Amino acid sequence: MDKSEAKIGLFGGSFDPVHNGHLELAQKALEQFSLDKIVFIPAFQSPSKTEDYFFSSQDRFEMLKLAASDNKNFSVCDFELNNEELSYTYKTIEYFKETYSNAKLFWLLGSDNWPGLPNWKNFDFLEKNLSFLIFKRGEIKLENCFQELDFHFIENFDYKISSTEIRKMLLDNKIGFLSNHLNDSVLGYLTNISTPSTHN
Repeated sequence: MDKSEAKIGLFGGSFDPVHNGHLELAQKALEQFSLDKIVFIPAFQSPSKTEDYFFSSQDRFEMLKLAASDNKNFSVCDFELNNEELSYTYKTIEYFKETYSNAKLFWLLGSDNWPGLPNWKNFDFLEKNLSFLIFKRGEIKLENCFQELDFHFIENFDYKISSTEIRKMLLDNKIGFLSNHLNDSVLGYLTNISTPSTHN
């Protein structure tokens, strides 16, 4: 793959933990927009998230690597984790523009975050350097959102389980229910963690 001609989907988030919905979404984006690869980017600390993560940075990163390893078009980037600071998207995009030269970059974004996007730090930079791939999350009515950006909708995606619900299952020791929602390798990793970290 020529880095200067690649179409790269960037999927940032907490991934606390990564689940099959994340993987299904990434695959749909890959196929629907003929992307060359999807890069998962776990956040060290999201500017919009005030509480601690359930799993440590290292655990979230390791589980993502396991989940992505079954797909040659998936990879994981630890840029935000290594910075150990608030994970502003514009800094991540600067890094990818340097790494992938003139590649076209796509950012996967939940519909719940779509209306607030103009409030993101250095929004003008993001507007000029990204196309946004919007997926449904929550009850936000997309047709009422602003229309100025280069954006597209990821179709036929409506995964019902969130990372929040998976964490609750873990706390309730409902491991059996998780097999439908977690990659086998990720599930195996989780069962070997005696006490999930409550901080990064």
